[in-house]
Amino acid sequence: MAISHFKSGKNRAGIARILNISRLIVNTWVANYLSKEITALESKKPTGSPSFLKEQEKKALSIYIKTQSHSEVGGRLTGESIQSYIKTNLTIIKLPPYSLELNPIEQVWSWLSQHHLASRCFQGYDDILNACSDAWNAFISDVKRVD
Repeated sequence: MAISHFKSGKNRAGIARILNISRLIVNTWVANYLSKEITALESKKPTGSPSFLKEQEKKALSIYIKTQSHSEVGGRLTGESIQSYIKTNLTIIKLPPYSLELNPIEQVWSWLSQHHLASRCFQGYDDILNACSDAWNAFISDVKRVD
């Protein structure tokens, strides 16, 4: 839309007012358009977590969304209807919340700090390294604790 207004002769400040966006955004879009033409404005692949749906599930969800959004009887496709479709047609596995008590390395770190490293002042890097090495050696020497 901004490029269309720009090509019709409107200035960038006017375009920003018409579209109710910042002039910086309009300037960026127009500069990209002028330097790389329309290819600069193409959508980029979205970042974020990858989908946990299998390809077949993605296709089924896509078909559902397309058919529901082009209904001849009217109405709208809502997030609620999509969530309902997912709950009835897909299996969602909920992971338990992160728990420090169940993480073995957190147990090790807790033991090291409680028995050897807590409430101490270190003189420097070498002192920290020596204290951690001594604590680790004490931890692994307890054969009942470490299998």
